[in-house]
Amino acid sequence: MAITYDDLKICAELINEVRDSQERGDWLRAQLERCTPRMSATGDRHTNTFTDKYADILQKIMDLEASDLNKIEAYMEHVQIVKETIDQCVTDSTQRRIILFRFINGLSWGDIAARMFMSDKWCMELCDRGLSSMGIERPRKRRNRNKKRVP
Repeated sequence: MAITYDDLKICAELINEVRDSQERGDWLRAQLERCTPRMSATGDRHTNTFTDKYADILQKIMDLEASDLNKIEAYMEHVQIVKETIDQCVTDSTQRRIILFRFINGLSWGDIAARMFMSDKWCMELCDRGLSSMGIERPRKRRNRNKKRVP
């Protein structure tokens, strides 16, 4: 199955969504731990307020975990197809690792360069070579070179 650059970007977007959801879940769990019953001026506990807030946060966590499972399943299915295509088409192991770091793990060029002990420009070049062996061209950002710089 042929994949496109958009298929690769979907992998990176899905992993970022999963990471964002995990951070949100961690935040909600921290809120849940801080949720304690308060005493009123008369000494009565505001149990209704406490249980409502506790139940609300708990429900948000459960909803978030359910949506996370759906995102993870979609990510895993998509990644499997992309990985098989990368393994079949890209013969150079360095190019393959850079493509996997970028599109499967969602790392930035700087993070990839640090892991591979090379410059980010060289990582981009090797990624482009690997993508071209798959028949994919990475879109380039266009710079307006005719624009005058103001001193």
